[in-house]
Amino acid sequence: MGEVTITVNGRPYRMACEDGQENHLLSLGDDLSNRVNDLAGQVGQVGDAQLLVMAALIAADELQELAKAGDGDSSAIIAERDGLASDLDALRAAYDGLKQDRSAEAAAEAIAAERDELASELEAARAARTGLQSELDKLAADIEGLRAENAGLKEAEADTSAADALTAERDELAAELEAAEATQAGLKAERDGLAADVDGLKAEIDKLKDAEGAATADAAERDSAVAAELAELRAAHAALEAERDAQAAAEAAVAKDIEALTERVAKLTAAL
Repeated sequence: MGEVTITVNGRPYRMACEDGQENHLLSLGDDLSNRVNDLAGQVGQVGDAQLLVMAALIAADELQELAKAGDGDSSAIIAERDGLASDLDALRAAYDGLKQDRSAEAAAEAIAAERDELASELEAARAARTGLQSELDKLAADIEGLRAENAGLKEAEADTSAADALTAERDELAAELEAAEATQAGLKAERDGLAADVDGLKAEIDKLKDAEGAATADAAERDSAVAAELAELRAAHAALEAERDAQAAAEAAVAKDIEALTERVAKLTAAL
C-alpha cells in the first residue's frame, strides 16, 4: 500500500492508496484543495468541516449534472464522473480525519482543565495545613504558659495567707484549660476537614487517571505530560498524608499535656 499527504485548507492529511496511485491521489488532493480555497475566498473561514461539506456538495452536484447531460457512453464524461467520485471519497476521508483530530484535542483539553483544577485544590489544602500548624504552635505556647503559671501556683501553696488568691488563680487556670480544650476540639475538626479534602483530591486523581486512559493516540504527547503531573500530585498527596499523620501525633501530645495539666489542677484543688 502506498501513502501520500494531501493538504486541504492548510491542514495535512495522510491518505493510503494502492501502489502506483500516489500521483493520481495527489492530483485529486490538489483539486479538492483548490475547491476548498475557492469556497473560503467566497464565504470566509467558516471551519474545515463546513468547507469540506460544501465542497462535497458541489462535487456531487457536478457529478449529477454530468450524468444528466450525456448518454453515459462518452469516455470523457465517464472519466470526469470517476474523478468527481474520487474527490468525494477524498472529502469523506479528510472529514473523518478532521473529526478524529477534534475529538482528540477535546479530550486533551478536558484533561488539562481537570489537572489545573486539581492543582488549585491541592494548593488550597496546603494553605489550610499551614494555618492549622500555626494554630497548633500557638496552642503549644499557651500550654507552656499554663505550665509556668501552675508551677508558680505550687510555690504559692506554701503560703496559707495567699489561699484566696490561689483559689482565684486556680479558677482562672481551669477556665484557660477549658478554652484550650475547646481550641483543641476546633483543631481536630479542621484536621478532619483537611482529611476530607485529601480524600477528595485522591478521588479526583483517580478520575483523572481514568480520563487519561480514554485519550486518543493523537493526544499521546499531551497525555504523557499529564501523567507526569499526576505523578507529582500523587507525591504531593503522599507528603500531605504524612504531614497529617505527624499533625495527629502532635495533637495526641497536646491532649496528653492537657490531661497532665488537668491532673495538676485537680491536685491543686485538693490541696486547697
